[in-house]
Amino acid sequence: MDICCAHMKAVFDEARAALISLRANAGEKEEGREFLLTPQEFPEYDISQARWFGNVFLTVSRGGETRSMDTGSSADIRRIRKEDGRIEVVYEGESANEYGISGIWLAVKYEYGRDGIVFGIAAKNPSQETIVLERLGIPLLMNQYFRGDDTYKYDHCVLRHTCITGHHSFLYWAASSGSMPILYVQALGDTPLLHFSCETDDPVFGRRGSMHEAFEGSFLVYPVHEDTKYSHLDCSDSRVVLEPGGEKEFRFFLGMASGYEEMEQGLVKNGGIALKALPGMCVPAGEEVVLLIRSGEMPEILMKEEEDELCRIGEKNGVYTAKLKFHGYGIRNVWLMKGGTKMQLRFFALEQPGEILRKQAEFIADKQYETDESDPCYHGLLMWDMTVRHRVNSSCNPFGPNWFAGGSDEIGLTGGLFLSAWNVYRPDEKQIRVLDGYVRDFLEARLTEQPGSRVHRMVPWFTMFEPWAGHGADDVWRAFNYVHVINTFYHMYLISSKYSYSFLAEPVYYLKRACEYLDAMFTLWMFPDGVGATKFGNMGELILALRLEKALRKEGLIREAGRVNAIVREKAEYFASREYPYGSEMAYDSTAFEAVYAYGRTAGNRRVMEMSCRVACANRGKQPVWYLYGTDLRQMGDSSWNVSYMTQLGAFPIYDWLLGRGEAYQELWKDEKAAAELAGLWYASYLAGFAIYNSGGFWSEDPENEGASGWIVDGDMGEFTGMKDPHSPYKKGLVPMSGESALGFFGALQIAASAVVDHPVLGRYGFGCRIERETGTETIIPTDGLGIRMHHLPGGWSVVLDRDRIEKAVWDGKALEIWIENLTGNPHSLTVSLTKSGISHTREIELESGGGMIAC
Repeated sequence: MDICCAHMKAVFDEARAALISLRANAGEKEEGREFLLTPQEFPEYDISQARWFGNVFLTVSRGGETRSMDTGSSADIRRIRKEDGRIEVVYEGESANEYGISGIWLAVKYEYGRDGIVFGIAAKNPSQETIVLERLGIPLLMNQYFRGDDTYKYDHCVLRHTCITGHHSFLYWAASSGSMPILYVQALGDTPLLHFSCETDDPVFGRRGSMHEAFEGSFLVYPVHEDTKYSHLDCSDSRVVLEPGGEKEFRFFLGMASGYEEMEQGLVKNGGIALKALPGMCVPAGEEVVLLIRSGEMPEILMKEEEDELCRIGEKNGVYTAKLKFHGYGIRNVWLMKGGTKMQLRFFALEQPGEILRKQAEFIADKQYETDESDPCYHGLLMWDMTVRHRVNSSCNPFGPNWFAGGSDEIGLTGGLFLSAWNVYRPDEKQIRVLDGYVRDFLEARLTEQPGSRVHRMVPWFTMFEPWAGHGADDVWRAFNYVHVINTFYHMYLISSKYSYSFLAEPVYYLKRACEYLDAMFTLWMFPDGVGATKFGNMGELILALRLEKALRKEGLIREAGRVNAIVREKAEYFASREYPYGSEMAYDSTAFEAVYAYGRTAGNRRVMEMSCRVACANRGKQPVWYLYGTDLRQMGDSSWNVSYMTQLGAFPIYDWLLGRGEAYQELWKDEKAAAELAGLWYASYLAGFAIYNSGGFWSEDPENEGASGWIVDGDMGEFTGMKDPHSPYKKGLVPMSGESALGFFGALQIAASAVVDHPVLGRYGFGCRIERETGTETIIPTDGLGIRMHHLPGGWSVVLDRDRIEKAVWDGKALEIWIENLTGNPHSLTVSLTKSGISHTREIELESGGGMIAC
């Protein structure tokens, strides 16, 4: 039976008593995107305990007995009633099946009209004794089974974005390509969503993962759920007690929207709350957070932690506003109360970005640097484990396989990558000596096979497994490793060029070595079929694509520059030849977005750049949940592997598309609303990536872990602390090994900036900066933690330094003064790039020991 609404078409199947298709209403001659997995395509899922939309799973207690039941197992007591605009599936009586419904009356309802479908679940107690509804789960088996085919990955399949906040919860799905529409499911009225689960280990509906397909497992949401060690929200009072004759109904709305703004309008129209938080849901402690609240009425706001502060509430341009400050670290709870409902918001309060970057660099140099000469990875920068308070090396590797201690494979290379990038801007002799030892003693002497530039997977070397074995390069299959090594040598070139450290090699040495490793990366065999370097976007390739050739030409290395140009052009042309250019090693993966964008930019290919920016935007959440807002989604979905390194590195296309290109002034900056939206997503992503850092000791109060970072947040673990299994420690839902986190902080250094926008609600607003306004002038003070990039969209100008720090900028609408702090205290040359109205020029200035001012 077809259910037709203005913007979508659903198919209700009477045999399965559920929706088996839900499509965008594209037109008479074509079918829109399918948002559900269907029994036709996945017959293996067409079993009695099915997860089609409209199936319900429940756990009921009665008379001391607890039973789990589901509607799919209850066909023997099912009746279907149909009338205009309404379908009702009733389960009444005692099912004879093992998991059939018994002892409770249940109805599943679909009421449909022009705007969408109201989906309801009604439960009633037909007995003469009290029953308790302990759990009620709704499967959402959406079209998120990724195949290797690019069309499926980016335009047929959809990404889920979950917002579970008790009342006013919602979820939405959209294509990874960024093409519309959006499907959303909204909890209505006093119906909450309190919990989710992902059936990763189920033998039928469980996880699938390979280079060619990926599925996280069947996903369920729960309006009723008991408190568990994996809960994010307070579920303690969610159980439903049904006295004899008592009943309870849960209601949801299914709608289709042409974009995010239309979805927000739909949420509000249905009595819900639509929220945005500036600068994000992860915010520095003590700084003002602005909540933009769209609602039929202003909710009451309660700060759950006593030390946190509700500063002001008001209304501006038709939107309710609230200004908050958090005075502690980690997860902070804010409740919005409206008409007997409670929306549970959770923010994450950080240390200042500059402090995080500084302390993480100090921590890597002090505690992750291997000083035991007997360790095979002597002078490596190894992964840190907060659980055992020690770097993971040959004598301390309690949880991982051997390669965890091998100093490579991302986790052993990203510490040096970030530390070298940080010292380009904040030189510290002790850290640079560590880098010198790391480059000479570990990268060159141990990880690299000499003579040559063959980077191995780990130290000590070992023979790789099939299908890589026997190809003449048995353990050099990781193109990613080469990128990290190349980038580290490039940073060493910059450090040696800018600062006078006699113990370093000459700058050109590091640059030549970077080229030698680049040659190895593109000539040695990698990955099955040898496509690792040539056809995949590898994390951090923005430096290869955008910066390496320029440095070579500056140093007069013309032959090497030509070689780099040829490699980059060939790879850029490959991406440009593809309909979906962002290829990766996995069926669905965000790791290629930054690299592909950079290749598109160096080739001047607007299509590649714009597509990469769109997919980076579509990939990250826009819902007010601290570990999902602005963070990227990876191979499986949004239930786990959250706040990865791509949260910050993958935001590079967003930052550069809006702020990094001179011509952006003509294209984007005049569209104030679009520019403010992109700026908000960029800066929320920048801040969100710092959530895995141990701010204020939130993840671990042990002094040994001050300055440390975790790997990822695992959403489906809630705030669990302990061992998930013998190899998987957790702290409050965080994987407490540093893993690849420093790759994210390297990404943060690529997008750290201040940006002033004209916000459609708030007016003049600063991301990563404070704005002090006096008559006719603005003083802009960076707070982004790096202070080398500043963009003023209303004024149409940008300033970028190659070192030191912008202390403040004074702008009167015509003239600009930039005050620069000299961070090393010695007179030196400084490169300043200024863009005004799309026209860029660069100049060298001599900076005095006390800093100086530039008039522009």
